[in-house]
Amino acid sequence: MSPLEMAATLFTVVSVVLCVFRNIWLYPTGIIGTALYLGVFLSSHLYFSTGLQVFFIFVQLYGWWYWLRGDHGHAPRITRLGVVRTLVLTVLVLAVSLGIGWWAGRTTAAASSLADASLTGTSLLAQFLQDRKKLENWLVWAVVDAISTATYYGQGLHLTAVLYAGLLVMTVWGGWEWWRDLRRQG
Repeated sequence: MSPLEMAATLFTVVSVVLCVFRNIWLYPTGIIGTALYLGVFLSSHLYFSTGLQVFFIFVQLYGWWYWLRGDHGHAPRITRLGVVRTLVLTVLVLAVSLGIGWWAGRTTAAASSLADASLTGTSLLAQFLQDRKKLENWLVWAVVDAISTATYYGQGLHLTAVLYAGLLVMTVWGGWEWWRDLRRQG
């Protein structure tokens, strides 16, 4: 476990806790954690995860803007996409991701290409749903966290694997807090 992995883990935990409480500071801390994880994943030859971090920086900038002013100049409220739509989107994303991962496993030296591509695709969906303040983002993050825990442990990133196991538990907390806030919104 490197100092870079430890710092990336710390910023990621802080960002997720801030997300649970719908605090806009989740974005700056998330961007720092993402930038640090870019280096961690690159050194571990997890190329899809490395590329995902670059994309996450831009997506988090979008989320930061959207949470501040994206709903016709106002901060958006939590809304629902629906569990069925979320599951259909997740299965479609996983299918496409597995296809890309299979191709990468055959044509590159990428490590754990099936799992890496799968968590990349589902992470993109989860981040988009989070940025749009959809309650179901927590369900998709649970899928991401389960895949990530196994993948990163297998790559020797034990602290990162523990982080994602903890994030999996935090999806229950986050989902509960957002659901309560949605009910309070009426």
